Amino acid sequence: MVSEYVVEIFKYMKQTELITLPNLKYMASQKELAWSMRGILLDWQTVFLCVNIVERFLSARVVSLAKLQLMGITCLSIASKVGEIVAPSISHFLHCVDSSYTESNILLAERYILKTIDWNLSYPNPMHFLRRTRKSDDHDGKTLEWRLLATPPSLTLNHAQSDGKRASRCLLAELLAIRARNRAERE
Repeated sequence: MVSEYVVEIFKYMKQTELITLPNLKYMASQKELAWSMRGILLDWQTVFLCVNIVERFLSARVVSLAKLQLMGITCLSIASKVGEIVAPSISHFLHCVDSSYTESNILLAERYILKTIDWNLSYPNPMHFLRRTRKSDDHDGKTLEWRLLATPPSLTLNHAQSDGKRASRCLLAELLAIRARNRAERE
């Protein structure tokens, strides 16, 4: 980020954060899905924009279990086009899902998902806040800041009112808890 504009950038990111928050009760409307399935989907790759697109889409549309993997891989494809210097090809994503779908399926789903979220991909992801926190705390970036874990993950439900540091702490704690649960389930 450009330091001369940091105040304006963070003001914009906080405004955008409020607009791009998913409905926190979206899983209640998902007839064939459960919170544990969300964890499995997110275990493929932790891409913050992908997670945001998934959750905003699930906030707006009911997804059948049969379409969950298509929705997830399509959101990952969209997010990679925005966040990666060289985005993986559709064939790479087809390989990830054992060719369960066609290129046409993913491209059609891509248009449907983007239309559903009003083509809004300007999500201020937690890494922006973590980088800012690291700079403002004069952190060297080489070691994990254990004090970031001081906030319980349940407070992420209230991150619309959060400042960058609290949101970053909450998110980091939640990600580490999800990773630990997923590893424990596999063992």
